[in-house]
Amino acid sequence: METDDRSYLNKIDAQTLIALQGLSPDENPVVSAAVEWKQTPTSTELQWIADAGGQWQSPAGLAPTSIQTLRLPVRAIEGVARMPSVLSISAGQPMGSSGAGEMPPTARPDGQP
Repeated sequence: METDDRSYLNKIDAQTLIALQGLSPDENPVVSAAVEWKQTPTSTELQWIADAGGQWQSPAGLAPTSIQTLRLPVRAIEGVARMPSVLSISAGQPMGSSGAGEMPPTARPDGQP
């Protein structure tokens, strides 16, 4: 009988789960993630996110049931989903492996390579 509780996976949207499963073992790109809180996160949860490399994008203040975006290494998504304060989490496209969010040369707004 399996004792590993994987119910936290229900907090992660389907597209993000598929993307996580498709990663090679050495891939861990930084993504923009939307986190929906069901209650104000604890200081321990906030510290875990910071230690995992998470950076808050918006909004600055925390309130129950608020949705916030952050930059986060994609492999940290499961850890965030395990947090009791999290209602749901979803991730966008990778922002770049360095985490700096650089745009590819062809996507620069000034049109330069």
